[in-house]
Amino acid sequence: MKAKSPLKFASLSLVLFLAMSLYNCKPKETPPEIPDFTTGYKDVKLPDVTQTTPVAVTSTPGSITASTTATTVSSDLSAAQVTTVVTTTASDVQKVVTPTDAGKLATAFTPAVVNTMLSGGAIPADLSASMKAIAANPALASYLPKVTNPSVNGIVVSGLVKEIPPSSKDIDDPVIALPDFDVADVTASPCIEAAQVAYDAARKALDANKVAQEKIVNDTYATRIAGISSATCKTTATAALTVAATAAKTKLDQQLAGLNTLLTNKTISQDMYNLLSFFVYFDLYNSVVAATGFYSATVKACDVIADAAMAAAKTAQTTDLAKIKAAYDATLASMQTTYNNSIKTCHDQGQG
Repeated sequence: MKAKSPLKFASLSLVLFLAMSLYNCKPKETPPEIPDFTTGYKDVKLPDVTQTTPVAVTSTPGSITASTTATTVSSDLSAAQVTTVVTTTASDVQKVVTPTDAGKLATAFTPAVVNTMLSGGAIPADLSASMKAIAANPALASYLPKVTNPSVNGIVVSGLVKEIPPSSKDIDDPVIALPDFDVADVTASPCIEAAQVAYDAARKALDANKVAQEKIVNDTYATRIAGISSATCKTTATAALTVAATAAKTKLDQQLAGLNTLLTNKTISQDMYNLLSFFVYFDLYNSVVAATGFYSATVKACDVIADAAMAAAKTAQTTDLAKIKAAYDATLASMQTTYNNSIKTCHDQGQG
C-alpha cells in the first residue's frame, strides 16, 4: 500500500483553513436607520381664531304724539275757559253724536270704569263698541293721538309681528366626521410603528388644540347671551305706562273740574256740557288705547331686540366654529399626506 504524501495533506489543510477564514470575515448586514418622523409634524397647529363680532341690533323706540288740538282743548277746559277751539270742539262732537247721547256716554264712564281702563282692564263691550265707532268718524280724526311704533333692525314692531327666531342651527357640540386611515394592509415593522406613533402624537395635540379653540368660542357665546335680557326694557315700558295712566287721570280730573265750574256759573249750557264732557272721556279713551297699544308694541320690541341679539351671537359662534373645523380638516388632511409619505419611506427602505 502506497503511503500518503505529507505534502498533499498539508496543502489540503491549508485550503480548508483559508476557506474558513474567508467565511468568518464576511461582513454582517445592519438594519436601516429609522427616520425621525416627528419632524414632519413639528409645525402642526391650528391658526389662532379672531372671533367674529355679532352684528349690532339697531332699534328705534317709537313715540306717542298727542293731538295739538286736543291738548289745547284740555288746557282750556282745565282752566275753565271757553275759547274758540273749545267751541269748535263741541261743534265737531255734535256732528257725530247728539248732546243727549253724548251725556249718556259720558255718564257710562263711571269712576270704576275709568279705574279699570287705566289699570289695563276692559271696559263694557257696548261702551267700547260705541267709542270705537265714534273714533273712526273722520269728523274727530284731528283729535286722535298719533302712535309711531318702535322698530328693530328697520322692521316696525306691533303686537302682531313675529319675533326674530334664534338660529335653528345649534352647533354648541358639533359632530365632526373625520376620515380613518386604513393601514390594515401594511405589515407592522419598527419603521411603520414609529411613523404611526409620530402621527398619533401629532393628532392628539391637534385635537387638543381644536377643543381649546372651540371652548374659547363657546365660552364667549355663553357670556354674550348671559348679558342679553329684555327684563330691564320691559320694566322701563311698564313704568312709562304707569306714568301715562297717572297723567291721564290727573288731566281727566282737571278737565271735569273745569267743566263743572263752567256749568255751575252758567258759562255753558247743559247740551254744551254734555258734548264737552263726552269729549273729555273720548280723549281719555283714545289716549289709553294709544298708550296700551304702544306699550304692547314696546314690550314686543324688547323681546325682538333680545332675540335678535341672541341670533347675532349664535351666528358669530357658528361662523367661528366653522372656521375652526375648516382649519382642523385642512390640517388633518396635510397630516395624512405626511403620514402616507412616512409609510412610503418605510417601504422604500425595505422595512415594510
